[in-house]
Amino acid sequence: MKHLHNPTAPQKPRENTLFRRCFGWYMGFMLLFGALIPSFSLAGSEGIILFKQEKYEQAVRFFTGELEKKPGSPEFNFYMGRSLLALNQAGKAVDYLKKAAELAADSPDYQFWLGVGYWADMEFEKERQSYLKALKLDPNHLQANLYLGHNYMDRNQWNAALNQYERVLTLDPAVPDALYNRALAFRQLGKISDEKIAWKSYLGHYCFGKWALRAA
Repeated sequence: MKHLHNPTAPQKPRENTLFRRCFGWYMGFMLLFGALIPSFSLAGSEGIILFKQEKYEQAVRFFTGELEKKPGSPEFNFYMGRSLLALNQAGKAVDYLKKAAELAADSPDYQFWLGVGYWADMEFEKERQSYLKALKLDPNHLQANLYLGHNYMDRNQWNAALNQYERVLTLDPAVPDALYNRALAFRQLGKISDEKIAWKSYLGHYCFGKWALRAA
């Protein structure tokens, strides 16, 4: 069963997912330019500009130089990891994201992105644990709640996935991933009446495009 999951930056897709890998407008905007961009020092402004412009190779070169001077900077490690992740170098990215999360242990965003790194590196239990750590720091972290649902769904843990998507929709009732995957979870659980209502809810928000056609 294919399901919806908008990734963060270009990644190598897992074969058992499709909708989880679509680079949708909602999460693409939120994750690359929205609330998950932590405060950044003036010294790293050039690097963050390169990152936001999707000039990831240039960003890697910039942060490589900065990390030689400040290896203990959580921000430099974070954006180095994010840039490598965008270049499909998940193994290397995880090393930097892990260090950033260790250096800034109180940052739910860093824990979340470490989870994304583990997902890209196909370390799915570590992915889940990272999202759980992020949620301990911030129970209302939208992306960590959402991606934890995806993690459960990838493992066919339908009840757990459904509960996560319901949680996401209490935080934001228009998240397309949660609306679509909630309906799929109801289908897998044999709750046909609830599934129909869930599809109608998805179509009430997103009535155009191939995924709306599939929902219909």
